[in-house]
Amino acid sequence: MPEKKQVIYKAAVKLFARDGYYATTTDKIAREAEVAVGTVYNYFENKKDILDYIFLREFNKRKEFYQSLQIDENLSSLDKINLLVEKHLQETAHNPLITKIILEERLTAGRCPTAFQEGLPLFLKEIFSQGMTQKSLCQCDSRLAALFVFGCLEAVMAEFVRLWQESEEEGQDFIANAIEELKRVIKRVFTG
Repeated sequence: MPEKKQVIYKAAVKLFARDGYYATTTDKIAREAEVAVGTVYNYFENKKDILDYIFLREFNKRKEFYQSLQIDENLSSLDKINLLVEKHLQETAHNPLITKIILEERLTAGRCPTAFQEGLPLFLKEIFSQGMTQKSLCQCDSRLAALFVFGCLEAVMAEFVRLWQESEEEGQDFIANAIEELKRVIKRVFTG
């Protein structure tokens, strides 16, 4: 990514997380990034394009990880689900401001590209279907199973943001515990 685009991206993340999407203007992003407004428009059409870019970067991280899991024949379906859960929550802990933006914009405002919104649930659904075909996971509705796990992840993300805003250390500890607990629950529920 070009250096100025990265600077604009970081400024937008900071402002969207702190002030919200509506209160953040392209002018404010340019000031925060210490670039001219025209420079922002060299990389992005408008602030919605910047928000979409934030979502797309996060989606691509998970997509690349999912694809690497799918080509690893040594992993069981349960391993793949657990690793996907772990990766997602580690990214959550590593990028709390982005996590806050995702929750606020996806859940409350509905501003979220379709690919991002469908991404993780779709990946999980495919893994559940594979696990049922291989008889390593119990028979269930793969879509509902994926939504169950995804819903748990979103609840963990929301609690993490709340805790992180009070104490960064407490938020990080919560994520570490949540990863292990979710793995236990998923195993108990879906391996029958």
